[in-house]
Amino acid sequence: RFREKTTARYQTQQTRETGGEAKPISADAYTVRLDCSQDVLEVTPKGSPKAYRLEFHELVRKDDKGKEHALLPPGTVVMGRATDVGSTFAVGGKAVGDDLSDTLEDLFGMSVKDLPTTMDDVHGSAEKRRVGERWSINAEKAKDWFDEPNLNPMLGLAEPTMISGESTVLKRHPVGGVDCLQVGHTVSVRRMRSFFVLTNAAGPRRPIELQSIQAMKVDLPLDKSLQERGYTSYKRNRQIVQQDADANDRVVAVVESTYRTELEPLPPKQQP
Repeated sequence: RFREKTTARYQTQQTRETGGEAKPISADAYTVRLDCSQDVLEVTPKGSPKAYRLEFHELVRKDDKGKEHALLPPGTVVMGRATDVGSTFAVGGKAVGDDLSDTLEDLFGMSVKDLPTTMDDVHGSAEKRRVGERWSINAEKAKDWFDEPNLNPMLGLAEPTMISGESTVLKRHPVGGVDCLQVGHTVSVRRMRSFFVLTNAAGPRRPIELQSIQAMKVDLPLDKSLQERGYTSYKRNRQIVQQDADANDRVVAVVESTYRTELEPLPPKQQP
């Protein structure tokens, strides 16, 4: 059981670049503010959540003009459960709408089974490390991570030579009275692919370049039996679709998200 306070920022932008000139096609940006007490009801063998009871103190969406909209009333209890094709969320036994479900799925990822590759496989170290030390990611394990369609459906099949990143022990500091190490992770992926234009599948294939950058700072208690105390993460996915190579014409889509999260353990519930 724990309480989570998160501020999540989302930005999307699409432009068309022709002859060195960029013209905007579309753009959107908004923030989601979350305050929620959570009970983990079921877990996978390695401890990933499979089912939640979520009691919301606040779930608000704010647009870039400053207008706020409550996505759920304070006190709402949502039951979440992982399925083979994603997650389901229900209030009082009734499934929530698609838009709210998409938001909740982004904020509360669940899995019915453990993935074959974990973040420890990608970023971990078999050696003890001191504050200030850094080490490279395991590129082969990172390839398996980015090949996982449930995690990165846009990237897929990234070659190890196109993957780079590192981990760093940033500092040792107290968080909420708990002695923690703050560890930083980065990973960058670049992939070239090609596809047929849907309206003319028999025609030439267009090249598409996919880029992903991810960075995270997480506070991990030195007592490994305790839950992490919070994190900050950033993701940026960039997709470049060549329209006409001779005219230097391409469409660029960028999706960015930033999460700032505080976690506070809650005491066990009293049994009736």
